[in-house]
Amino acid sequence: MPRASRLSHILIIALIAVGVEIVVVRNAMGLSLSRIVPATLRLRFNGADAGINAAVASQLLVMESRANALAAQDYAQRALLRDPLMAEAARDSGVAAGLLGRTDALKRRLDYSLWVSRRDLPTLLGEIEQRVAAGDIAGALRYYDIALRSSGSAGTVLMPVLVKAVNDAPVRTALIGYINHHRPPWTQSYYDALLQTGRDWRALASVTRGLVAAKVPLAGDAVDQAIRTVAEAGHPAEAYGIYLAKTGSAEQQALRNGNFTSTEGTSPFDWNLTQEAGRQAVIADGQLRIDVARDTNGSVVSQLLILSPGRYRFRAKLDQDGDPGNALPYWRISCFPGSAEAGRMEARMVDAQRGWSGEFVVPPDCKAQELALIARAADAATTYSVSDAAISATR
Repeated sequence: MPRASRLSHILIIALIAVGVEIVVVRNAMGLSLSRIVPATLRLRFNGADAGINAAVASQLLVMESRANALAAQDYAQRALLRDPLMAEAARDSGVAAGLLGRTDALKRRLDYSLWVSRRDLPTLLGEIEQRVAAGDIAGALRYYDIALRSSGSAGTVLMPVLVKAVNDAPVRTALIGYINHHRPPWTQSYYDALLQTGRDWRALASVTRGLVAAKVPLAGDAVDQAIRTVAEAGHPAEAYGIYLAKTGSAEQQALRNGNFTSTEGTSPFDWNLTQEAGRQAVIADGQLRIDVARDTNGSVVSQLLILSPGRYRFRAKLDQDGDPGNALPYWRISCFPGSAEAGRMEARMVDAQRGWSGEFVVPPDCKAQELALIARAADAATTYSVSDAAISATR
């Protein structure tokens, strides 16, 4: 298909997409349709009315043919004679010219339509398509930005395309740079869409790390969700890299927030506190406080670790209210992903203080680990307080 005809076809699709049911087939940063259900247009024709002439031109363009293109061009020109500032008429005149193979006229009339109004979504989609066809990623992104800022319906059409487009590394790099430089108001909406519908963990990890490193404002819980998504996709080291960029940490720590002074963060590398019936965990006053109902067991708190293969020692202090008998909680180290247990620390007396002190070994094939405190079922409700948790390497 000649370039002018292809662009006209894209613009016709855009005209329909604004007001009828469509099925969009996404292609990097361009648009096409696999099915179109036309809308009906009921008008009492008034040949002197610019709006009606423009509407007839648009309707004629829905069914592509040379005869319709000639008629649409005539109606669009009539509309412009009556209202020279009608962006839709200028755009439709350009679409018709493109269908007739008049590339220069198509470009001039699209430029004029854009000059008259930057709110005409089909025209903006045409500008995007022109730049995609020319391999101009930066230019395409600029018109994405204009469309998303100026048209309330643009997000429905463009966000899914932009989510898929970042699977391509050049688009991803350009988008991160564009957002960093321009800080568009749709950044959080786009990032939320990427989180919810993106299918490529590499794209999510790269975009998140790039935006975080550039200090682009993003909702903290959204970044934590991205970290969790990447980790659960089986890539905890990459997830931890995003976590370090988010927290500004210069180096890796064996255990984070072991003194229980921070309540921030919901990523898997922070303390994940259970809030379920019969098991409640909170951080307050430099302690981890856990309430466990009678005959209740299971994990009450956990944290994902990135420890190199080797031997380690775990220590923490324990206070309790109530008498659990022998049903004291224990710490479990498991390889992640998976559930292979690498170690278990039982509570006992340590330096006249009840707590935990024990060693565990991280095997070579254990690239990440989950540390979890497991409550045992007791005959009575019990409250535990944990403090001063630490992990250190041993020889």
